[in-house]
Amino acid sequence: MHEPDPPVRELLAINFDGWVDAVKGCLDAAQDRLPPGTDTRALGQFILTVMEGGVMQSRTHRSLEAFDASVAGLRDYLNRLQADATSTSKP
Repeated sequence: MHEPDPPVRELLAINFDGWVDAVKGCLDAAQDRLPPGTDTRALGQFILTVMEGGVMQSRTHRSLEAFDASVAGLRDYLNRLQADATSTSKP
């Protein structure tokens, strides 16, 4: 794979960091629905990784199936996190 030029790589990093920050902001707003101690920045990076991985696979296979499967897996994971938060907050 071609290594992008340093200025291109820097712009890509800024773009991805902005996306992670935006997702982190959403997760911070929903912190009460996540397990205590959830690292929302790390979770934001994970979410972006899943989404971008789904895009790459879909482009490779020329099908949305991989993206849809990635989103379904991510949704399941987030639902489990939310259920865990609910079960740990009960007295």
